Amino acid sequence: MSKDAKPAQQRIDQFFSGPGGRADNWRDLVDAAKAWAQGGDRAKYDAALADLSVTEEFHGYPGLHLMAALKEAAASGDAATSLPICCRLRSGGKGRTVLISKS
Repeated sequence: MSKDAKPAQQRIDQFFSGPGGRADNWRDLVDAAKAWAQGGDRAKYDAALADLSVTEEFHGYPGLHLMAALKEAAASGDAATSLPICCRLRSGGKGRTVLISKS
């Protein structure tokens, strides 16, 4: 991730906001991924990913493994791979299998 990206302060009441809050965070990440894939600001994507990762790694889905794959795609600077992974994770993997290579 970019060194410019700093996670925003999360309020404790937002941590427990449930499915609506999670959906909002995923929407923000997908929007940032789309912008980055079209040549936009990667720092916004990195910040959204950092914010989202704080809580999503604790959930059964996507969990540590899939979040690590998403972070790996971002760390490699690959916006073209990061966007479809974000979209698939946001939709809960419905309709398509999320393929993650085992290293």
